[in-house]
Amino acid sequence: ATEEGAPFLVTEPLDGVLLSDVLDEARAACAFRGDTGWLSTRLGLEGAWEPCFLRQAATWVARLAGGLAAAHRAGLVHGAVDPSRILVRGDGMPVLMDFGLAAPREPSVDLMGLAAVLRDLVTTRESVDRLPRPLRALLDRGLAGRQRDRYPSAAAMERDLSCFLTYRAVEARSLSIWARAFDHLRVALPVRRSRRGRGRTA
Repeated sequence: ATEEGAPFLVTEPLDGVLLSDVLDEARAACAFRGDTGWLSTRLGLEGAWEPCFLRQAATWVARLAGGLAAAHRAGLVHGAVDPSRILVRGDGMPVLMDFGLAAPREPSVDLMGLAAVLRDLVTTRESVDRLPRPLRALLDRGLAGRQRDRYPSAAAMERDLSCFLTYRAVEARSLSIWARAFDHLRVALPVRRSRRGRGRTA
């Protein structure tokens, strides 16, 4: 805190590439049709990359989930997880930025945001239905329409991602195509009704 008692946040200086820029390059580089060498040649990043971008994406999100798990245990919630707030450092490590800038939220908001980041990363070239079944199951649970069907904690999400990366069975179970479509519709309908309601009262 300052001498006046006002809180402030101190962070280390960081150098790297925003994950939102990595996503743009992934789409341009046909990330699912080759190795991950373009991360170095196109973005200037260095690191021990996974052999394909899909596994690299899962590795990044697993590390971010581990960081969120530690933050949640300390009572900290980010509240606005998205690719524009994630920096991939020059050594290839992901860092979640802007902690404490969003309004107070529940930890579940972070989990939904991180699951959406994973979806964006792994669907740059493939639809969800063409992903490996364990990864589809991870996304289905992370983005489930009902709170009770989602991951209970960032630690649980990290465990499933670690299982996927080490070729072990994940705890999550994949939905059918029809169940996934119904789940997404159930999430979208309340938003549309709310918007129509606001239009009538204006």
